Amino acid sequence: MDEKIDFHGHGLQALGSVNFSNDALAFIITAGVENEFSFTVPYPFNSHGPGAEEAHVRILYHADHAESNVKPILLDEKTVGWLCTVGALCSKDHDYYENEHFRRAAYAATHALLLRGGYTKRIPVINNQAFRISDLFEEEQSLIILHCPSVGGRLGPGFRMALPCLHRYGFVPAEGRPGDVSFRTAPVDLFRTVEKNFKLEIPSVDLGFDDFIEQVFSRLLPSADTPLLGFFLYYQLIEMMMAKVFAHRQSCTIEEMQSVKGDPFRIRPLFDRLKEDMAEKKRIKLLFGDYTGVSRDAVELMEFCNGFLRACGVGEECSPEAALYQVRNVIFHGMRAVPVAAFDSLNEIVGQLAIIVPELLIAFSLPETVTAEVAKTEVL
Repeated sequence: MDEKIDFHGHGLQALGSVNFSNDALAFIITAGVENEFSFTVPYPFNSHGPGAEEAHVRILYHADHAESNVKPILLDEKTVGWLCTVGALCSKDHDYYENEHFRRAAYAATHALLLRGGYTKRIPVINNQAFRISDLFEEEQSLIILHCPSVGGRLGPGFRMALPCLHRYGFVPAEGRPGDVSFRTAPVDLFRTVEKNFKLEIPSVDLGFDDFIEQVFSRLLPSADTPLLGFFLYYQLIEMMMAKVFAHRQSCTIEEMQSVKGDPFRIRPLFDRLKEDMAEKKRIKLLFGDYTGVSRDAVELMEFCNGFLRACGVGEECSPEAALYQVRNVIFHGMRAVPVAAFDSLNEIVGQLAIIVPELLIAFSLPETVTAEVAKTEVL
């Protein structure tokens, strides 16, 4: 097959015309009319595996992804792809080197990477030279390789719905010039705790997935270079989810109001509920509690938030969401008074949010309607 590739001078930076031979595993580079170079990529895979058209490949950055750490990706308990480094594609130093499915994926990924261009290395081209894919890309860069027919439309255009889950484990898109990714996700490295398979989870259908979420995970967070900016971006996602909570509560309450019209003893608690739900402190409590259940697993977030509050001379809180809300108030309304010592805790808070915000997106679920009688017993 012939594909458009760009050839520059004495180096192969992005290809111009590639003739791909399944049988010979050879790639022929054509620059102009007469300059034709051929090279082979010596890979240990099945030459009759799927081609680039069946593989979605995205280059990722991770601060500490070892070449030996290759993970099959599960979506709904079904294997749909692989998570590995560029170097692992042709390395023998991992458990899946001889795995037939990995070899087929490596074959498709190599084809896709060569056709897409955007190489991070510039090398001289010698006719009939043997190359490794790591000659064109940084070996430590990570790859997510997904089998398109297996995934279908579950992950949306460009498989963007995978981004929050990947981010939670420390992976951010690394497309563009080397070094573009300056933001480092959590100091807590969850990826090391993953055992045999990487379970890919997607944001809740109750929440939806809009362009804002994609922009935050694909562009804004990867380019954020301070904990302060990271905190602001994560909290924007929390505010988006709190707006969903309020809209759902408001809809349920109005529906109940319509069913008890003319009964002042039953309508009053519903008005009280509406008033309570307008408070952000109440909405963040509902988000972490009834709508996601994340609060009970966010103990470390509470500890780091309380550490920040102590450094700022503010009283501690007894729940993760309340402590986070107080940190938000200090940063948004009293930033000038925040001591330098508090920023160490802020960095730890942002690291926890890199884990917890994707969890909120994934776990979000609309609960059963809260009755007026139950609403009367709710406390902030």
